[in-house]
Amino acid sequence: MKQEEGKDLTRKRLMVFVVLSIALGWTAFLLIPLLGAAYGQGMSIAILAGAMFTPAISSLLTRLITKEGFQKMHLRPHFKRHIKGYVLVFFGPTVLIFELLEQINISEILQ
Repeated sequence: MKQEEGKDLTRKRLMVFVVLSIALGWTAFLLIPLLGAAYGQGMSIAILAGAMFTPAISSLLTRLITKEGFQKMHLRPHFKRHIKGYVLVFFGPTVLIFELLEQINISEILQ
């Protein structure tokens, strides 16, 4: 019986998260045409960048709405044992992009 209640609570939390994610995401993307902005220019870039945070915001709101709490979010970094991994994750994508740009002649692509 207790396992059944746990599944129902998990299902409820998942539905709240999905609804919030879709609602916040669509709101952010619909803001651009409602404001009369063009995609890829000026304010629309900032709105789209902010829209990428809607799943994270939805997760936090779901935890507040369902009173789940923030104890089991696993957001505490463990630098002592995993410093190499953190450095790699933080700087790795930038290094890869610069390496790829160095390999590809950008001026040929842009013309």
